[in-house]
Amino acid sequence: MMSGIGVAPMVSTKAPAKPAEAGPPLVVLLVEDEEEIRALVRRYLEGHGITVREASNGETAWGEMLRQTPDVLVTDVQLPRLSGRELTDRVRKHNNIGTTPVVLMSASLLNAREEAAMKADTKADAVFRKPLALRDVAATVLELGRSHRRAQAQKGAPPAAAPPPGRPAA
Repeated sequence: MMSGIGVAPMVSTKAPAKPAEAGPPLVVLLVEDEEEIRALVRRYLEGHGITVREASNGETAWGEMLRQTPDVLVTDVQLPRLSGRELTDRVRKHNNIGTTPVVLMSASLLNAREEAAMKADTKADAVFRKPLALRDVAATVLELGRSHRRAQAQKGAPPAAAPPPGRPAA
């Protein structure tokens, strides 16, 4: 049963039709310890043609980031074993993956001022308060992912890879 902190009730969970995109689909690493929220966000992003890898805690996510860097990291702030803030800090300090866009999700933010402070403090690219407006999250992920892909292509780096078939991330 959904706990009520996951998704804004006025937002449809059906993904609108996605425009055709050239090249391989964007890859997102979604880190959320609440299984219901993770599944809902995953389904919505997949409805936009995004490949979603998953982790349920920060340590597993860190390992996944090092194994196969995604186009975008979408993570909850409050996680077991390594918080979303700590995970973001590790990503930003790492030479090879430091430019990966990071989207933070938090149930503890009360207003836009706290959102802006967290974004500046963590160097996240975007911060969303729960309940989530999935349409806004998806639009942000697509924008950040496409921009990151273009920047990586200019550097000659390969795009993020989907996980091998049959191998769940978490």
